[in-house]
Amino acid sequence: MDGNFSRVGREIYSPHMGHEKFAGRFTPHFDGVRIVARAFPKARPIGSLVTGPNTSFVDLGAIRGARHWLLGLPRTTTRLARAIRGAQTLLIRFPGNVATLALLLCWIARKPFSAEIVADPADYFSKAASNHPLRRVAKWLHCGSTALAARRAQSVRYVTDAYLQEKYPPRTHAASFGFSDAFLPDGLFAARDHDVLARPGSLRLINVSMMHNRSKGHAALLEAVARLKRKQVAVVLTLVGDGALRAELEALAHTLGIANAVVFRGQVASEAACAAVAEHDLFVLPSLQEGMPRAMLEAMAVGTPVLGTRVGGIPEVLPPSDLIRAGSVDAIEAAIEAIARDPARLVDMSARQQAKVAGFAYSALQEKYDAYCRYLVERCAA
Repeated sequence: MDGNFSRVGREIYSPHMGHEKFAGRFTPHFDGVRIVARAFPKARPIGSLVTGPNTSFVDLGAIRGARHWLLGLPRTTTRLARAIRGAQTLLIRFPGNVATLALLLCWIARKPFSAEIVADPADYFSKAASNHPLRRVAKWLHCGSTALAARRAQSVRYVTDAYLQEKYPPRTHAASFGFSDAFLPDGLFAARDHDVLARPGSLRLINVSMMHNRSKGHAALLEAVARLKRKQVAVVLTLVGDGALRAELEALAHTLGIANAVVFRGQVASEAACAAVAEHDLFVLPSLQEGMPRAMLEAMAVGTPVLGTRVGGIPEVLPPSDLIRAGSVDAIEAAIEAIARDPARLVDMSARQQAKVAGFAYSALQEKYDAYCRYLVERCAA
């Protein structure tokens, strides 16, 4: 799989895939869980440990970019092939470079596998989301490998109810599951103070997403905030996340003249991100690509209203009134301005969205995880 993993010394950390939130949901059903992924060195840990009881991590190395992939391919392939051979129940998480390579190795070795599809690579590599010179090739490769995996897998789990299933359907006789892997403890759900939501003053906006590429729509959000400031609409924005584009986005905020209205918080653990979201009035998700965004569900759970784009599985949880057109600065600007001029709307949005996301609470999702894992053990083990 590909994921946001960092290596600090000999330990592996993740801001949102710590042991309790990810591997720990599988360990009650298996003798051991082995995560095979890339990890990138960091000076300090962010998030929580990925490993834990009956859970290990196979580090494929800190390879990123075409050149490093070519140089590291022999070593990475050897490690990945060894892990695949040793797996009794094999899950491959799509889309991603590691997943595509794993699919090829399974085909060569005739190794059965199950697939998990968490996003649509067609959106990730769209013209609006990526300007990489190999964008078209990457789109063809990842869309093709994801579709092929869905057709060849013993079982397929999607993080959406319908969207990804329609784009990447499973073979007719394969078991199909549809539920999010968000980790929303029941205690996370708390009603927001309506007086605080509808208070006078600047509308406090927040976004939580990585800054590795343009698919998260940060630039459009900054442009919209700049337009609102020029119209004397009182808004401030907090961006939580980090990545290769952070310096570029900080420079854009300066160029737009809104540096004093935008706070770049950097990457933080998911618990800290949830706490920050709960202190804001509106979570804005201008993404060009998503599966079922974890950060959006967390915002809804803590009672912070969400505006999201009409991509991926977002329309499955947000009504049309809370959706905006992806990539449109005009749409983002208009939606935020309407709420800033009528903040009482936030109260209704908060209550309505929190009721909707209750179905994603830990106690509800774990029942689905348990049924899924039982199927993997009984029907998909080698």
